[in-house]
Amino acid sequence: MNLLVALITSFVSFTAISADNPYQLGPSWSKQPVTSDTINKVPEKLKQNAVIVAQFLGGTSFYLGKHNNKHLMATNFHVLPSPLNCYSLNRARFSILKESFSCKEFIVGVKETDLTIFEIDVPQNKEKLLASFTLAHSITTSGPLFSYGHGGWKNPKRSLLFTHDEFCKSFSSAPNLIHDPDTVNPVNYAVWSIPIGCDFSHGDSGSPVFNKDGHFVGIFWTGNAPKPSYLKERRYMEELYNERDERIWSELSYMSPLQKIVEALKKRAHNGHPQKSTISALVMFFEHSN
Repeated sequence: MNLLVALITSFVSFTAISADNPYQLGPSWSKQPVTSDTINKVPEKLKQNAVIVAQFLGGTSFYLGKHNNKHLMATNFHVLPSPLNCYSLNRARFSILKESFSCKEFIVGVKETDLTIFEIDVPQNKEKLLASFTLAHSITTSGPLFSYGHGGWKNPKRSLLFTHDEFCKSFSSAPNLIHDPDTVNPVNYAVWSIPIGCDFSHGDSGSPVFNKDGHFVGIFWTGNAPKPSYLKERRYMEELYNERDERIWSELSYMSPLQKIVEALKKRAHNGHPQKSTISALVMFFEHSN
């Protein structure tokens, strides 16, 4: 399907954000519905990235490509924590493609990066829909960041939303192992994280994060929620970015960076994981492509 046509014809319901937004970072809420108008404001590669994002269970997932003859998806471990949750009724729903595919097999779960890799069941007559998509990637997290997700705040239909503003960038170049600052629904394990100033809400868990070139750099997993009102102030956010003190590890949004994801997957492959061949193929893709 032509991407631009799909974007133009895709109906998105979006409600104006109220002043009591408990997720907002900075003076404005950056979530925007994915339409031809919003998508044309971003680099060309980011337009294509909208296609690979899918709603899955209570969160977001995205397509990694075909590796070891399996169509692989990624989401957070806390979204898909067990093979018991991977069955035909649980489907990855691609908004732009207007297609959904069943969860076929749980490949691997990695708590320290809050990552689950799973296979989707793609019928032979649908193979062409995904054949042209390659996930460009980078371990560099500097510069502006962008994301797509199915966050639920003021988005009751869980439509696909685009995320970017002046504070959607990394507040640290070095990852840290942190516990979940979410006070509403925290996970009980520590995750390698980079603090970022992007707007996310519950339902965005598992969203891919991209740099300005459209390269995948990490997966969003949590954020401080609900956020105090001072985090909406521009001056405070600028202070956080400039000082980069301990506050950045508890007050912002957090993604697990690709570098740590690859390290964790390599560890599983080297330790003889039952899905070693598929995990190794994915590691090779991340280490040797681009």
